[in-house]
Amino acid sequence: MKKLILACAAPLALTATPVLAQEGGDEPRNAFAAAALTAEEEARLPAAEGVVAQVFPQGTYRKMMDASMEPMLNAITESMKAMPMAQIAAMTGMTTEDMSELGDASVGELMAIIDPAFEERIAISNRIFISLTNELMDEIEPSYRNGLMRAYAVRFTEAELADISAFFATGTGRKYAPESILLFTDPQVMSVMGEMMPAMMERMPELTKQMTAEMEGLPKPKKIEELSESEKARLADILGIDPEEIRNQGG
Repeated sequence: MKKLILACAAPLALTATPVLAQEGGDEPRNAFAAAALTAEEEARLPAAEGVVAQVFPQGTYRKMMDASMEPMLNAITESMKAMPMAQIAAMTGMTTEDMSELGDASVGELMAIIDPAFEERIAISNRIFISLTNELMDEIEPSYRNGLMRAYAVRFTEAELADISAFFATGTGRKYAPESILLFTDPQVMSVMGEMMPAMMERMPELTKQMTAEMEGLPKPKKIEELSESEKARLADILGIDPEEIRNQGG
């Protein structure tokens, strides 16, 4: 029964917590740090800036989020509600024996009993997430525009940037430029993305099984009692606690 409750709680955790915040510690390293521009690329920045002003005018990020985020979150929620509980259980690592308790019920059927406010809870979660995301996008858009400008300066020559600007000066170009990025959030495109979610969910048990199999030969994480005294001391130093607390946890 305990495993059943855990499986029933899984969809709520998967849908109601779209963001995991990092608490404490140093600032994360930027895994996408770019190389410095060459002098030639620096010289192309003014031309690139003109192109970016046409391709990515102020407020583009918010338009992208408004057009894509809510439909995407709704698609995830609907896909999750339609999934059989046994599939959710497989994703959370329950055994075949555990899953036999779940029958053929879907997440939506069980959550209607366990949490009658499930729909409202998810709607609130999604609304707040979208609002906070929009605020964040407004804050980082200038930096994004600057990065886009540098990318154009790296990828295109001065002559090519002039050709792009000349096209954007035409009637068709003026229409296309601000739409070029928003096209990726068009319902015609997003509908295809919506089809991907159920397919991804369907393959999650297979993915979990494959990952488990490939990790089989890796050494298991050490228990506290298996650490050497020097490792315990180092761990305590990293955590900022008394080494004796580590020793007490290890028995």
